[in-house]
Amino acid sequence: KTEVMIDELNGGFISMDNVGDPNTSLVVPPRATNEAVTFEIKKYEPQEITAVVQPLDWQTPLSAITEFSATGIESGEAITSFQEPLTITLPFDQTLIDVVPESIAIYTWNGTEWEEIPSEVDIMRGIVTAKVSHFSFFTILGDLKSMITDSEYIKYKSSAAPGAESFRDIARKRKTQFRRQPLK
Repeated sequence: KTEVMIDELNGGFISMDNVGDPNTSLVVPPRATNEAVTFEIKKYEPQEITAVVQPLDWQTPLSAITEFSATGIESGEAITSFQEPLTITLPFDQTLIDVVPESIAIYTWNGTEWEEIPSEVDIMRGIVTAKVSHFSFFTILGDLKSMITDSEYIKYKSSAAPGAESFRDIARKRKTQFRRQPLK
């Protein structure tokens, strides 16, 4: 757990460097809030959070679940949405080789399921960055290569043209077959 006070006029930066995790961070731009705020970052293993379900059958978690929270210094109230987007960065497990690299992204828990948010992935550094305007639980998920056939993966890899079928399109069409059992 890491906690830092950031004022509304200057914004600031918070990371989990004090607990040996400099790659989990939050950048707060100036005027993202109406008052000075105490920001907190907590990490959980998936089994620690019973309110959050597992990812879809064709995905695997690549990071711990991270919770960002904020409390107004003056008001004492929880702040869950912001006037300017904040930037979160999360590290991921680079040793998982059965993941489609292009599918790696940060996901947020919307109360019923994990929802992908636009993300920038740095494979070499093992980090993913995204802009967020609300707080919730966040994690990194990736699609499993073993859930599609070799020919589908080749088709997926070569589908750079706009409107081409994505891995998720293939997976959704065949979701009844995707029960964490590799295809032959």
